[in-house]
Amino acid sequence: MNQPESQQRRPTTVVKTLLDVLAVFVVFALLGAWPTPDVNEAHYLTKARHFWDPSWCERDLFLSSGESHVTYYATFGCLTRFMSFDAAAWCGRLLGWLMLAVGWRHLSFAFAPKLGLAAVTGACAFALNQQFQMSGEWFIGGIEAKVPAYAFVFFGLGDIFQNRWNRGLLALGGGAAFHVLVGGWSIVAVAVAWLFDTRRPSLVSILPGLFGAAIISLAGVLPGLALSRGVDAAALAEADQLYVFRRLAHHLWAVDFLPKFGLRHLALILSWAAICSITPVDEAGRRLRWCVATAILLAVIGTAISYASPVSTPWAARLLKYYWFRLSDVAVAIGVAMELARAATQSRSSEKLRIAAIVALAFFATYGAVRVAQAHFSEVRPRSERIDDAATYDNWIAACRWIRDNLPEDAVVITPRSFTTFKWFAQRAEYATWKDVPQDARSLAAWMERLNDLYGVDGGTGGWVNYVPHQQLLAASRKHGATHVVTYANPPLELPELYRNNSFVVYQIVQP
Repeated sequence: MNQPESQQRRPTTVVKTLLDVLAVFVVFALLGAWPTPDVNEAHYLTKARHFWDPSWCERDLFLSSGESHVTYYATFGCLTRFMSFDAAAWCGRLLGWLMLAVGWRHLSFAFAPKLGLAAVTGACAFALNQQFQMSGEWFIGGIEAKVPAYAFVFFGLGDIFQNRWNRGLLALGGGAAFHVLVGGWSIVAVAVAWLFDTRRPSLVSILPGLFGAAIISLAGVLPGLALSRGVDAAALAEADQLYVFRRLAHHLWAVDFLPKFGLRHLALILSWAAICSITPVDEAGRRLRWCVATAILLAVIGTAISYASPVSTPWAARLLKYYWFRLSDVAVAIGVAMELARAATQSRSSEKLRIAAIVALAFFATYGAVRVAQAHFSEVRPRSERIDDAATYDNWIAACRWIRDNLPEDAVVITPRSFTTFKWFAQRAEYATWKDVPQDARSLAAWMERLNDLYGVDGGTGGWVNYVPHQQLLAASRKHGATHVVTYANPPLELPELYRNNSFVVYQIVQP
């Protein structure tokens, strides 16, 4: 008995979908396969290991501070229990890229349902995000909390743009569970799109999705709220100002980054607006445009707050800590990629517009791939570590591994202030570094106190332990429990040497 035609087509459709997802996965993997650890992997995965094993580096201030991404640590972080950091990073990356591929293909297919096109739109959006962002936000790279968060957001947007509101809202809640700001701002953008949608579903009809999203997002919201629990208003205000205006101004305070990167992002926004003005639009397209417009509006609000506070003020810090600019960095790039894909595939597009859109898609996708390929072939060291040459980096790893194999497990080591990979390689507690900033107010203040005690309030030693006055080094070590130092070989410190190579020396701190 012959099967109905619809049943015959179903296996073929599933296979084509899987191949389409595989194509996106391969593109994302090629674009994000940087040497480990990538920019934030040493930050997130060491924190994840401590989450699962609090006895590991238990004297490290950053690792012992408040947890802001519990869902990520509880899921992806469990990899650190069974494998090395490098293996955990690669396994996490593969899973994260697969999640992104599923979400991105679902989103792209909602606008341009053509097999193979999702891989092109993904490469195009990546290139636009990399070259035209202004506050440093990205979605393809190493594994950290925002990677699965964006995967859920992409899938949720794909559902909502196809009128599957309840399932889409649940997916957005999943995004907020992994990263409360990525998911939260996306929910705000969708809410605006719903509000201005002339064919929006009734509020009653989407209540199940809203309720479910609220429950799921608590996994991200509650840990965030706990970071300031029990802290008085004055201490919280001081921590906010430190976080916004000193440590993360390059992400949060437009006065810091807009003069350098604002014009290029504005160019992308104007390009998006120009494409929208000449591209036919349907219901899904209108919803996407409202989401992108909302992201731009949030960035405008953040800019207004920033320039209303050209110096550090408590009220601006209280507002700016919520990352007003991150959604625009990604959303406008997505908007341009999707508008080009729609123009290239819609029958209502003129022939000239279709050709121009195809050329633009191909150009940005190829440009992004070529730039990343050049970087991959020229860079053998992780992007996360600020070491200029391969020999010095190898010496750094050698020093860290000596520490791992020879220092007691309860050692607390003073390391170069700007380095990021010490715990990854040495697996010992660290005094304090600029990268590993705690998220909770109490630990944030303690972190700043440690840096100030060692390097001076004005950072006059440039973050080099070698130039810290000897008595100042001993006093900071005594106050905060540091037992050893690893730093550059020259100039030498007045401390007993335990290990030396051509670049770095490990010292033992001996109090008088």
